[in-house]
Amino acid sequence: MKIGIQRTIFLSLVLGLCVFAIGCKAGDNKTHKKWVSEANDRWHEMRSGMMLQMATQQFETGDLEIAAKTVNEAMRIDQNNDGLSLLAGRISLEKGQLERAYHWFNHTADLNDKNSDAYYYRGVVLQRWKNYEDALVSYRYAYNSQKDNPSYLLAMAEMMVQLDEIDDAVTMLEGKLLYFDQVAGLRSILGHIYRLKRNYAKASDYFEQASLLEPENLKLREEMIVSKVAAKKYLDAIHAIEVLQQEDGYSKRSDIKRLKAESLAAIGRHAQARRVYVKLTKSIDATAEDWIKLGEMAWKEGDLGGALTAATRVINMQPERHDGYLLAGMVWQKRDHLENALKNFDRAAELAPNDAVPCILRGLSLQKSGRTSAAIAAYEEALRREPSDDRASKLLQTLVPTNY
Repeated sequence: MKIGIQRTIFLSLVLGLCVFAIGCKAGDNKTHKKWVSEANDRWHEMRSGMMLQMATQQFETGDLEIAAKTVNEAMRIDQNNDGLSLLAGRISLEKGQLERAYHWFNHTADLNDKNSDAYYYRGVVLQRWKNYEDALVSYRYAYNSQKDNPSYLLAMAEMMVQLDEIDDAVTMLEGKLLYFDQVAGLRSILGHIYRLKRNYAKASDYFEQASLLEPENLKLREEMIVSKVAAKKYLDAIHAIEVLQQEDGYSKRSDIKRLKAESLAAIGRHAQARRVYVKLTKSIDATAEDWIKLGEMAWKEGDLGGALTAATRVINMQPERHDGYLLAGMVWQKRDHLENALKNFDRAAELAPNDAVPCILRGLSLQKSGRTSAAIAAYEEALRREPSDDRASKLLQTLVPTNY
């Protein structure tokens, strides 16, 4: 390819010399000089354009130093080529030379104020400097220069979110949905924005639209699933997960398995959820959270032994985590081993000083063992931690109804 371009440059040089020779034979000296000047301009423009193509190819293949050298050579021929100036800026940007890149993009805009990419890449530099307001201005210039480029619109929206202009960003993007009806990125960024707004149902809808436009983009399907789970669209999420798990590598992804188990548990399919958690706890990246979830599923199925085994594993893995002790205490309480239950509830209450649940469960064990005064104190502590807790209030009223 490089040889072909060099051959084209050589032929163009020969053509330029021929034009020059013909011009020399012209009788009028003024006309002759004009022809020579125009021929030279055309030649310089043609040659710099060809060198720009060569440098662009070098840049796109990652040969940054060679591309920079080609650009410098071309600029010695044609200093007014805004394409060369833009590419020089992009090379500097790729090298992390932000100041130099910023200079080149400004210079490009000076050469050609219609070059939308100059404003766009200048915005990229400003964004990296966290100068979001000026970045937004630059992206807006780019968009106003070329309104059919969705990348500029999305860059504007990203800056508006950074500047906490979220509602304005949504209004702007949704106003362009019909115009950019085939752009998945527009739906994707709306999905992210609605997730920021905690409108998970709307977020999942937009991610689903984006994934339909780009079915090969599996990341969009992941985002859709996460949003569906957050929106409590559990059946839809389970179906989407099972489809995604047919793709290479996804059947082994622990994070995807966790989303599936969470969805199964939420709709009461505890046995199925438990099977998924069993697989997770056997994996190399098993977490204490996987074990506590497995214990919860065992508890809901009435398997006290399985629940206690899981709780013990959590305590061993993360002894400063309160829910392992809480689950162990619940098992011992269910088995009427109240002293063991109290010991675990006390530790859970110590590790979670703002949680009322360990205190309530401690009160139940004390009440069951006939220690009413201690039970009252436990319920009072629960209410101190969470004054609006109805469970603690009602339990306390059964023991001292006149005061509460």
